[in-house]
Amino acid sequence: MNKKITLQDIADEMGLSRNTISKALNDHDDVAEETKRMVHNTAIALGYKKFNIISDSARNTIESRGNIVFLNYGDTVETSYWSFISKGIEEELSKKGYNLILNFINAEDEKNLVLPRVINQKSTDGILLMGSLNEQYIHKICTQQVPIVLIDAPSTLLSTQLRADVVMMENEDSVFALAEHLIHLGHKEIGFIGDIQYSKSIQERWYGFVKAMKENGLSIDLTQCIIHETLEQYQDPFSIEMDLDKMKKMPTAFVCANDRIAIHTIRLLQKRKYHIPEDISVVGFDDIQEATIVDPALTTVQVHKEEIGRRAAAELIWRIENPEQPYEFIRIQNCLKWRNSTSQFIEKNV
Repeated sequence: MNKKITLQDIADEMGLSRNTISKALNDHDDVAEETKRMVHNTAIALGYKKFNIISDSARNTIESRGNIVFLNYGDTVETSYWSFISKGIEEELSKKGYNLILNFINAEDEKNLVLPRVINQKSTDGILLMGSLNEQYIHKICTQQVPIVLIDAPSTLLSTQLRADVVMMENEDSVFALAEHLIHLGHKEIGFIGDIQYSKSIQERWYGFVKAMKENGLSIDLTQCIIHETLEQYQDPFSIEMDLDKMKKMPTAFVCANDRIAIHTIRLLQKRKYHIPEDISVVGFDDIQEATIVDPALTTVQVHKEEIGRRAAAELIWRIENPEQPYEFIRIQNCLKWRNSTSQFIEKNV
């Protein structure tokens, strides 16, 4: 006998509170329409039986079209960066008549290789996977005989081992251009901050940095880099602060793996009385909203986040319709944003 699906089951599946699920199913005005749609989709996909709450017309509409499960690791969908990608996915799927079922994967389920129940439902037509899950978990998802598209991938995962399509931003060339810009400004001692094992995107940014330094005849001083593995991916400024304190000599510039790391670094350096960019130049990656608010405004790489979401959704629909075609690895080009966090290196008299 199948277990009766409750509001708490839906809440656990989506990473939302039971109260939010209840409000969404009862059409409360203080719940966003997009959230209501995803709650309704998830409830029906799990087999929630209280159809007096979900109208028959809504149920029939959902069942008459395809359902796409959108898996997120942790709370990545809550960040401004990932929310833009989510918006692009939602728009593309809605345009093509597919419903989006949101699901969060927590660290415990990842460790124990526990897949969301909604994946096992026959109503699942495809899976979009976003966030840095471990290789074993991704391989298990790929055994489900359902088309899958990844947005980014683990750094250790070879594309030849993966039975899925991948859509992500271009990384290596963009960071190469950032680092070379710093070199042309006269910087020779440049550090890198970011967990280079966290994901394929971060790893490729490191490769772009290394390539720029080597091609310009500059050596990399690893004592001026913060690249070791960390659970927080340096999102917590405290982990950066400890490593900055260990540096016997600061570089004249930092290339940061993303904007959040760059903004933390700027503030920590300012706390130590460094002037940005006069003393140390800092660049980031992603062009999140805060990049224009921080003082000085951050030189960075603008990632076309909504387009990545749209392209990932379109790729999944194409894969559903063309299951026998070779797997694809798609990169979306970026734009460089030159702002005020970099300047010409000037030798200071000691």
